Amino acid sequence: MSGQSYHKKKFNRAIMYNLLNKLLFLISKRQPYVLMKRVLWFLVLLLLAGSFRTESPDYYAFPLERFVQLPELKSAVDARRPNYELLDAAIFHLTNQTRSQFGIKLLEYDSGLHQTAQGYATDMIQMGFYGHTHPYSPSLNTLAQRVKVHTWAFLKIGENIGQYQLVDTAPEYCCRKKRDGTFEYFDCERKSVYHPYTYEGFAQEAVGEWMKSPGHRRNLLDSTYTHLGTAARISKDPYGTCSAPFGRFVQNFGAIKPEVTKQ
Repeated sequence: MSGQSYHKKKFNRAIMYNLLNKLLFLISKRQPYVLMKRVLWFLVLLLLAGSFRTESPDYYAFPLERFVQLPELKSAVDARRPNYELLDAAIFHLTNQTRSQFGIKLLEYDSGLHQTAQGYATDMIQMGFYGHTHPYSPSLNTLAQRVKVHTWAFLKIGENIGQYQLVDTAPEYCCRKKRDGTFEYFDCERKSVYHPYTYEGFAQEAVGEWMKSPGHRRNLLDSTYTHLGTAARISKDPYGTCSAPFGRFVQNFGAIKPEVTKQ
């Protein structure tokens, strides 16, 4: 039996606490009466989305060799309408591609770890924080608390996070405002315009940066982990400022419990 059979199928108390914390966060930032109707609609849509969510996206059924040949991986990431399903899967498969280069067993997809990564990447963007602890939700403060919202199947868990720029610029770059009000970014001397990464390139940028960091590398190449869930979410108001848009990435690793494997 896989760890997915242990995933909770209904919203439990921890999720409701998280939603409440988000509501309180929004109210503290803006006028409550203006936000109340909008927040209530958001919660309704969130519940409906959870009801119709599939357990295993098709991209995870692809073997690594076939996934990396998909033509959509070569398309540029549209920061305003990103294909998050494709981006999440690209991080997953390119993580496994790196493990395969070191002769380490590939990780299996786990929907509980994926949902944990999705939720945390979204919170970091929408609530404006970055780190391994959640400052606005006591019930989701630690990785263990976040994972247990979705699954109890793992004996050991680990997390990598990262923030990486979507547009492939030099360390120093210039910007200019276009007629439509958005910004573009260019080389200050040559005046050549920089472009966003492809889905494959953006995922590879994140995995490559993790591999340069000893702690992140250790998690990524840990042979005791058996399952993985990954996600990234892009900054709000992309191309709306002189700072290039970025993504916040999450990898959640899990070593499945022996009793789960045997069933």
